[in-house]
Amino acid sequence: MELGLVATFFGGLLSGIFFRSFIDLGVSFAIFLALLSITLFFTWKLSSQVGSRRGVFVPVFLFALALGILRFDIADTRDILVILERLDGQVIKIEGVMIDEPKEKDKNTTLIVEAIIEGQHFNILVLTKPYFKYNYGDKISIFGRLEEVKNFTEDFDYVAYLAKDEIYYQFLNPKISLISKGNGTYLQEKLFEFKNSFLENINLVISEPEASLMGGLILGAKSSLDKDLTNDFKRAGLIHIVALSGYNVTVVADNLMRLIWFLPLVARLLVGTIAITLFALMTGGGSTVVRASLMVLLAMLARATGRIYLVGSALLVAATLMILYDPKILVFDISFQLSFLATAGLIFFTPILEKYLKFITDRFYLREMLVSTLSAQLAVWPFILYKMGNFSLVSIPANLLVGPVVPYTMFLGFVTGLAGYISYYLSLLFSPIAYFLLLYIVKVTEFFSSLSFASIIIAFFPLSLTIIIYVAYLITVLLIDTER
Repeated sequence: MELGLVATFFGGLLSGIFFRSFIDLGVSFAIFLALLSITLFFTWKLSSQVGSRRGVFVPVFLFALALGILRFDIADTRDILVILERLDGQVIKIEGVMIDEPKEKDKNTTLIVEAIIEGQHFNILVLTKPYFKYNYGDKISIFGRLEEVKNFTEDFDYVAYLAKDEIYYQFLNPKISLISKGNGTYLQEKLFEFKNSFLENINLVISEPEASLMGGLILGAKSSLDKDLTNDFKRAGLIHIVALSGYNVTVVADNLMRLIWFLPLVARLLVGTIAITLFALMTGGGSTVVRASLMVLLAMLARATGRIYLVGSALLVAATLMILYDPKILVFDISFQLSFLATAGLIFFTPILEKYLKFITDRFYLREMLVSTLSAQLAVWPFILYKMGNFSLVSIPANLLVGPVVPYTMFLGFVTGLAGYISYYLSLLFSPIAYFLLLYIVKVTEFFSSLSFASIIIAFFPLSLTIIIYVAYLITVLLIDTER
């Protein structure tokens, strides 16, 4: 009973946030739901059916639904956008602090600037020329035309993607000048400085495109990857290894736990936790990596202890807490959604697939690698088809060939980059092996992407079918667990 009420409450909370993500009926609607739930609760309490406790589920759900709607309303800052709406289309001059690293792409550099306009804080997107010379924490002056962000393609909701970070307006190629440096947090500045110097150490001893690939593997710095190579990774179903997605962190962490199998359970969990934490810090501690890392740690705990449903519940609680902290990630953050699905796949599908794939040899950890890859792939493919319509048919064999070398490649990349702080010649001792593994990954990717049937594009994959597939997954997991 108590567990059912908890599930009902969390379900109502998430339902309220989900509903409010699409429809805004005002705060009064949430208040109405809360009052209705209280009325129903006391009606049930005073009724002659007080012996039956089932009647309490409806008011609990409605009350949680109201709280979810209110939480999203609190996080929604669009009511202050009237200030920017008045400036939309005008040429203005503002001052702001860069709150993230500049992201270099093929034709431009993207900045996120926090500016204070009429006493209100706004995050503004700035698109400028490549090779931008300023960095995180710099206060800059921006002179240009302020414009509302708009979708540039029907396949991707760019407006919603930026809205999760409270970004609604942008400058396109404005005039920029430096005002002062060192306006960010000290820790974040040092993390970014270390990240950039680390990448420089790698670039000194490893040639392109392998150096950029190493940066993507370790730190998610895929912006410098060649466009054609990036497309090859997408077609081969391997783009996750250079995107620091939840899928990437999940598979790499699973391989890490396999490498330290000989350690006692407590030691494995301790080493895994430290390694994933350091990995998150090395990337600058971005919100995407933090969310993915937390979910990965839960999955590692599940695999190590076998307490599947306990950790499954913990995963739901952790996801709920993250959604309460930032309710917009439930609907608008694809990285969070993929992180959750991939981790859930490893938790719930792995023990099932291990049972049915025992005929595959466990030499060189082939069975475990196949099970991990299939578990994550099964969990994310319906969502990927719904969101992106692009599905790689060669993803499983490509991942089986590339997956085993990723941890070793990352390890050698770490050693090579760190050795560069001591001596250039010391880093040269490790770079040849690292380069060979990187070249292997590139060649495997190019081979699979060159196949005519490497990927298929489905123009329309309905949400209803996506939901049906995940419901079927849930029923299957429950039925198989009941049989055991």
